[in-house]
Amino acid sequence: MKSTMRAVTLVSPGHLECVNTEIPIIQNSHDVLIKVHACGVCGSDIARVMVKGAHKMPIIIGHEFAGEVVEVGSDVKSTHVSDRVTIMPLVPCG
Repeated sequence: MKSTMRAVTLVSPGHLECVNTEIPIIQNSHDVLIKVHACGVCGSDIARVMVKGAHKMPIIIGHEFAGEVVEVGSDVKSTHVSDRVTIMPLVPCG
């Protein structure tokens, strides 16, 4: 598997960059790693880009997405590698 991915990153208010960044790794037994195939931009992304808020920068934007499961933690039973999935927006890791 590749070790890097492309991501649109908010560097500072109004400043976006498309960067290469490390692909996250499975850290916990309940984690799922998803390869993003499509990502939407919503109102909160636009507000985050235009105004400095409580979030730390740089931050990868685009929290509404769909993709394919590429890895699952050992305790994950209902989701499998190659499943096509979509994500509940703004549900944090952990």
